[in-house]
Amino acid sequence: MKISLEHYPNGVPRTLACYDENNQLHNDRGPAIQHWREDGTRKSKEWAIHGKNHREDGPAYILYNEDLISSRYFLNGVEYDKQEWELRTKGVEVTANGETKYISEQSAKELGLI
Repeated sequence: MKISLEHYPNGVPRTLACYDENNQLHNDRGPAIQHWREDGTRKSKEWAIHGKNHREDGPAYILYNEDLISSRYFLNGVEYDKQEWELRTKGVEVTANGETKYISEQSAKELGLI
């Protein structure tokens, strides 16, 4: 893994990025890229595996504003709303008539699937 660290002229970190052997954003242990503002406050964090936004235990992109945190959820480079992401990471995959869907674990139990 290659790591790149850039600083503002005042010495505050600006960007910390991790790359794989193909120079794609990659870190399987934490954010692949992080940004800070010149005053040292965090601006954003982004998780990626081999260049694709991906995170199974939380949002893969987080933008920090003064009072608001914006987050986006990705798996293997595909963006999902939070509900669909939760089903895909914590739910049960069900295939019927050649179509795959994700349902909650509770629903799968109620249907006798698990």
